Amino acid sequence: MAISVFPVVSESGGAVSYTTSISTSNTTFKAIQTLDPGVYTVTVSPSAAIARVDFFNDSTDGTSVTTSSGSIVANLGTAVTFYTISSDTSSVVVTITYTAESISGTSLSGTLDTITSTGNYNQTGTLYVLAYGGGGGASRNGGGGGASVPALYLGPVNSTIAVTIGTGGNGGTVNAANGNAGGTSTFAALASGAGGNGGTGANGGNFGGGSVPGGGGSGNAGTAQSLFSNQSIKSGSNGGGGGASQTNSYAGGVGGGSGIGTGGTGSRVDSGGNATGHGAGGGGGGGTGNATGGNGSPGVIYVLRGF
Repeated sequence: MAISVFPVVSESGGAVSYTTSISTSNTTFKAIQTLDPGVYTVTVSPSAAIARVDFFNDSTDGTSVTTSSGSIVANLGTAVTFYTISSDTSSVVVTITYTAESISGTSLSGTLDTITSTGNYNQTGTLYVLAYGGGGGASRNGGGGGASVPALYLGPVNSTIAVTIGTGGNGGTVNAANGNAGGTSTFAALASGAGGNGGTGANGGNFGGGSVPGGGGSGNAGTAQSLFSNQSIKSGSNGGGGGASQTNSYAGGVGGGSGIGTGGTGSRVDSGGNATGHGAGGGGGGGTGNATGGNGSPGVIYVLRGF
């Protein structure tokens, strides 16, 4: 492979640009030129040509880019001492232009407050809020209680906020087979995480494992005054309650687990287990005797501040 060394050609217009004419295809050229860290746009003309640019810091290989549809952006996190250019065709012009300062992103971190009881929240500033409603109670005769779905708010808060933590729904009894829905968790009017639906008869739904014919009951969607709809600052989603069979033919399902709660385990003959943690559904009760559905677990609100 032929290698040529060429000088820097141009620098103009307020934005620093380095333009090179490539006369030979499939030949690597080396430019001895220092580039500061930053964002650079690599443009090739004609645009149908394809150029590859490899940026180096002394002998260390750094960022490599290949143009697509005439240009590509290269984000250089460290200084460059030289770069190489090659093209698939001859008679092309490659221009490297500084366009912006390079910014490296970091993981969002701060102080995480976990709110588990109704009251007032006194922190102000830009907050990242995630609200989970309470888990739904299970029915007897099979259906597992539903897990709630989170709502998120990201933005400024300038005063004390009233918060409500949704209660977990009670499981269905012998005389009222259906489970009760979980309560809604609210962070004033900024975020409202609805509770999960209660289990109904032998019908299961989303969220959580269960045996035939039961399953984890479905959850309601949350709402928030934000462009974001379902993003989490805690890993995992809500656990659903385990299903339970209407007969003795099938064992009860194990409740679904998650980062914040675990659904109750269902039973084929006995009462379903209660959910644990936050926002999870109760386990379905068995279809015989005095079995009842398990209770859902209460909701929770997470607030990240100081990030």
